[in-house]
Amino acid sequence: MKDIESLKKEQAETKSKLVELVEFINSEEYYTLSPSEKSIIGQRRIALEMYLNSLTKGIYDKEGSTFDISSAMWPLLMSSMFTGSSGFSQSSGLESLKKQLEEKDFEVKEEYDEPGCSD
Repeated sequence: MKDIESLKKEQAETKSKLVELVEFINSEEYYTLSPSEKSIIGQRRIALEMYLNSLTKGIYDKEGSTFDISSAMWPLLMSSMFTGSSGFSQSSGLESLKKQLEEKDFEVKEEYDEPGCSD
């Protein structure tokens, strides 16, 4: 495990990257990107937030408490509330799930349609 000073340096660098990314998300250029590009940037933001959180806990959590899932899920929950900022879309997610289910259903039907198989 890294010593506290190297964790603090990494925390400062990560925080700087996150600030830079958030500034970009708040820029006019961000709004010219495709939904897919916005989604990737949103995922990167979430990852940086979670990593920054883990570094901060590594530096300041002296009690060694157990992992708190609520703090790790917070960025994901916020992202789902503001679909425009991350590029995620509920309808596209539903369409993707529907397509996967239809493909899976087709695979199952093919198994039973083979000669010699009976229901």
